[in-house]
Amino acid sequence: MDTASYDAAVEGLKKLLSERGGELQAVAAAKIEQITAELKAETDGKVDFDASERLKTGFIKFKQEKYL
Repeated sequence: MDTASYDAAVEGLKKLLSERGGELQAVAAAKIEQITAELKAETDGKVDFDASERLKTGFIKFKQEKYL
């Protein structure tokens, strides 16, 4: 999703909440919490890339292989 469509979605949500805020605020808050939890769960499982460790393991593999 590019920033233009993201910004448009946020503005649309703000407008909707300002028009019918009382009845939709609880629903919107619950949905935002759900989306936040899903995104956090996705990023928790990912391991950060460590370039120096990758270089070390690549060099060790290079030294162990027999190249003709």
